[in-house]
Amino acid sequence: MKILKWLGIALVVVVVLGGIGGVIKTVWFSQHGNEAIAGDVREGFIEGSNESCISAQSSNPANEGVSHETIVSYCACVSTKVADSMTNEEIASFPKDGSIPPGFQERAAAASQACAAE
Repeated sequence: MKILKWLGIALVVVVVLGGIGGVIKTVWFSQHGNEAIAGDVREGFIEGSNESCISAQSSNPANEGVSHETIVSYCACVSTKVADSMTNEEIASFPKDGSIPPGFQERAAAASQACAAE
């Protein structure tokens, strides 16, 4: 896969926040907080993250000349890696103001870097 230029934490934040919007179900999360996200929550997270990532990557001038297929593969990788590391409790605890909890940026950045290197 062609390596995408590192776009910094801002891209990862867009990806993550895009995935969170439609999947928070407070009661369910309170019962399954420490479990990894799964089922509809995971699918919704990945779908939303993937859509946000593709949009952000496709419109970024730094990616001029990068094929759509490469962007799609990169975004699927990032969305899946971030979802793999998320628990229900973490998603439910994301601040409603759009800010990112401490420690999450590093984890999301690691996923982005790993996928850019593939």
